[in-house]
Amino acid sequence: MPLYKQMYACAFVILRDENDAADCLQDSFTKLWENRQRLKQLDNPVGYAITTVRNTALNMVSRKVIAADSFSEYIPEIPDDTSSPSLKIEKEEAERKISNIFSLLPEQQKKVMELSSIGGLSNTEISKATGFSDENVRVLLSRARKKIKAFIYGNKKQ
Repeated sequence: MPLYKQMYACAFVILRDENDAADCLQDSFTKLWENRQRLKQLDNPVGYAITTVRNTALNMVSRKVIAADSFSEYIPEIPDDTSSPSLKIEKEEAERKISNIFSLLPEQQKKVMELSSIGGLSNTEISKATGFSDENVRVLLSRARKKIKAFIYGNKKQ
């Protein structure tokens, strides 16, 4: 339970859905419980727990993709009546811009930004979840923020 926040953030960053992240944690806790005797022998049980969550989440994503591909032709398109077309377009455009910005970041910067911005983790929690030093997390976040700021304000120099 002391790792719940880091484990949830890891699952949420991959799955991007609160309910799926909660399901992932439940499955991960079950796996960890089944391997509880092995945990005592590990040098880094925190890393093992985070890796278990990551692998469980990635398996969930794989299953979803396969299921969606298999049945996508049978699923009807349901219009979203909750917002106007212009708001929907603006939302999609904003999501696309954010995705594009994040895709420009190096993998380590992207990872710490997602854990910080989306997962809401502190630098210390990110350090524990990723294995990076506190200083490295701070530097990666700083560099990522500078690149994002440069991209948003049109300064292409990075």
